[in-house]
Formats: sequence, C-alpha cells, structure tokens
Amino acid sequence: MSSPSRRDEILNTALKLFNEQGSANVSTRHIAEAMGISPGNLYYYFPHKEAIIHAILDRAEALFEEVYDFDSAHLPSPKSLLKRREHYFWEYRFFQSEMMLLFQNDPSLKERFGKLQQKRLKEIEKMLGVLQEAGILRPLKEELKKILTQNLWIVSNFWNLFLEIEGRLFEEETKGVIENILALLKPHMTREGIAWILLDNEHEGVKA
Repeated sequence: MSSPSRRDEILNTALKLFNEQGSANVSTRHIAEAMGISPGNLYYYFPHKEAIIHAILDRAEALFEEVYDFDSAHLPSPKSLLKRREHYFWEYRFFQSEMMLLFQNDPSLKERFGKLQQKRLKEIEKMLGVLQEAGILRPLKEELKKILTQNLWIVSNFWNLFLEIEGRLFEEETKGVIENILALLKPHMTREGIAWILLDNEHEGVKA
C-alpha cells in the first residue's frame, strides 16, 4: 500500500485534531506544527482552514455514497450496512457536533450542506423503496415514507450532537444510533424484514 500524499496527510492530521480538540480550537498553524511542516508548506495545498474543512467533507460524502450503494438484488446484511454508518458517524464526529458553529463561520459550507441534505433525503427515500422491493418493509404511503425519511435523516445526522450535549460523545455511544434507526424501521417491517435483522443478531449493540 502506498503512503498517503502530503495533501492526504494534512487532511488526516486536521481530522484527528478537529475530532480531539474541536475545529474552533485548531488553526492551520496547529495542523502544520503537528505534522512538523511549515505553515507555508500547508498553504501550498490549502489556503485556509475552511478549505481543509471542505476537503474533509468531500471525503465524508464519498464514504456516505457507499452506505446507499445497493439494490434489492444485492441487499447487504444489516451488519454490513450498519457498520458502514458506524464508521461515518465516528470518523467525522466533529462535523456533526459542531455543525452550527461551522455554518456560522462559513456560510458557503451551510449552502453546500443544504444541497447535500436534499441529496441524502432522496437517497434514504430510495433506500426505503429498495427495502420494500426486497420484502423487508411493508408498502408505505407516500406521506408516511416522507416522514420516515426525514426522521431517519434527523436521527442519524444529529445523534452525535445529542451525545455531545449529554457529555457522552464516545465511540461506543455512537453505536446507539443503530438501535434508534432500527426502532424507526421495525414497525414497518415484514416478517422477512425481522428475519433479515435476526441474521446478524450477533452484531454488538443491535437487538431484534
């Protein structure tokens, strides 16, 4: 495996510091110092911290694309699907827990995330359709599907903020989002859907 590029090293270091200390407490100089490089070297790749945050969001977007990359003919196991989400929630936790502050500091980030949110809502709705086609979910009326889509997005996207407020933003706690997602889906599941969950009932933190 090839070593990461300098650009990737900067993003890796920034993400680690943002998660550990909060992005508001980390400057480009702090990132450069942690890497043992000059600020000028960092600025060659990123002119300011906001550019770094946008690049990190690029990464998060690419990872999240994988979460919904399946169809009814190639349905992943619940364990596989939820593992993808677990990684996303923990790896990019600073963004969720600091979202409003980030938007205040960078209105372009808020605009970008608004577009991303609409895209994700469509993907979640599509996912529900795939689960219906696979016989996992019962048929849903359009209004109910819309509400369920919004609730799934709200729970998944703001779970880390909830934990941050409660002082419980730890990796093990972030897995609690899985049970909350399943709690929203279970009332609409078929027997086949419940069996689908039971296939992976050994998955830590997931109860059928």
